[in-house]
Amino acid sequence: LLGRGVERFEALRDLEFERVVTRTVLVLLVLALVPALRVAGLRSPSDIGLGRVPGRWRHLALAFAGGMASMGLLFGLGLLQGAYVIAPGAMSKVLSELVLFAGGAALVALIEETLFRGGLFGAVRARTRFWTAALFSSQLFSMVHFMRPEPGISVAHAHWNSAFLLLPDVLEPVHALEHYFPFCLTLILIGLALCLLYELTGSLFAPIGLHAGWILVLRGGSLVFERVPDEMPWFFGSDAQVAKSWAAAITAGLVVLGLALWRRVRASGQREGPTRVTPARADPDPTST
Repeated sequence: LLGRGVERFEALRDLEFERVVTRTVLVLLVLALVPALRVAGLRSPSDIGLGRVPGRWRHLALAFAGGMASMGLLFGLGLLQGAYVIAPGAMSKVLSELVLFAGGAALVALIEETLFRGGLFGAVRARTRFWTAALFSSQLFSMVHFMRPEPGISVAHAHWNSAFLLLPDVLEPVHALEHYFPFCLTLILIGLALCLLYELTGSLFAPIGLHAGWILVLRGGSLVFERVPDEMPWFFGSDAQVAKSWAAAITAGLVVLGLALWRRVRASGQREGPTRVTPARADPDPTST
């Protein structure tokens, strides 16, 4: 048994050490989630918006459909403009990977929304204005997605301090900021949209649905469509990852604009209409901006 265990760990040598570091950081973040939420004073699912909020399943379904529709329209526009073509054998690829993609999208959305919106944004929001908390948490949300070490020389034989030596190279876009800037902006705008949706609905169900819908279409689209590099690279990007393009940034910006207008209209209605009780997480201070 000991020999078999050693053999399994030996298989880790076949993986890129940089990827092992990234996955390890993700695991540590997940493990630290519960104590971090407790330190922030968020001790129950209801405190972070995972309680029995009225309409939670409807919010989840509608937001999921909206996420799929918004990113689906982006791929559809690219297809009409000739920036994308249908990949050979696309349907068989999608059917074979659909369950895996759907499960991955749901898991990532649940973890990231609990950590960044329920925990980080929720804790900061309780102490400051909405936009301050939203911008702060969204910038961290964007930065974490770039924590992919790319050293000048790959790690061939890992030692006890190899992960620490990768720290100067941990942020991927530092050496090519002009290439990654649209992706960075897209992630910030996505974070703002998710914060707005959390504020408006008073629960994490809608942000989880929207986030999962976006992830599912972005990953599925990479199998269904192939990028035509010479067609509108300034708008759809120069590679197959549409999330790194200005088209994705504009799409996310329009979602933010729509949700921000919804929040303003609702806040105005609450000030002018009769007094009523609203969920604590939905809008603790409707007059704040």
